[in-house]
Amino acid sequence: MSRTTKPKRHAPDRKQLRIALRLYDWSEWCRQVIRGVQRYAIECKDWRIFVAAGPPGMTRILRDGVVWDGIITGVLQDVRGYQRALKTHNTKVVAISAAIPHALRHLPRAAIDDNKVAASIGRHLLSGGFRHLAYSGAIGAKGSDARWDAMRAFASGANCDLQRFGDFLRKRRPTPALLAKWIKQLPKPVGITSWNMDEARQVVEACVRQKLNVPEQAAVVAWDDDEIIAETLEPTIS
Repeated sequence: MSRTTKPKRHAPDRKQLRIALRLYDWSEWCRQVIRGVQRYAIECKDWRIFVAAGPPGMTRILRDGVVWDGIITGVLQDVRGYQRALKTHNTKVVAISAAIPHALRHLPRAAIDDNKVAASIGRHLLSGGFRHLAYSGAIGAKGSDARWDAMRAFASGANCDLQRFGDFLRKRRPTPALLAKWIKQLPKPVGITSWNMDEARQVVEACVRQKLNVPEQAAVVAWDDDEIIAETLEPTIS
């Protein structure tokens, strides 16, 4: 008597999730983020990653008709674009920036401990004899900046004065000339903390234009490290 065997049932293929990773540039920090997301995507097996880098408005990630299951982003200036993705397409959005526009403050955020970073930077500057501190890289009046908040908390605890480039601007657009003017009026010697390595490079260039000795009169520290860029700059950045 012959037997008939039932065909084996195959589990349906899992849906491939389209995940966009939106970064500001291809710096070492951003490359580390890419590596981390790639490792997680390999474990998940159903993530299809699309990486885009560039200043706000330089990619098509938030354009009409482009739908994502999720967006991991460090570039949040296009508030309306993210609101449209959240409301119209039910896209899940996770922020990986310390600077969050107020309109997007409800977004889940993956973050480092900015207070620990601020304390490390602050102690480094204090050990070099810098009691006057400054910060360059604020998002402005329409957003929060966790790095500024952390630096301000450290300065208060260490009884140091702290000035911010964003306050000096008073809603003006930042320019190299205004940055140089701000640095010129800071009390010296001063330790300047910058948002990232690119911002730190601009601060160093402004110090050179003002004929300030770096790091004797103005020490410059970048919040996000990029060793390759730091080693190519003269004067050097911490």
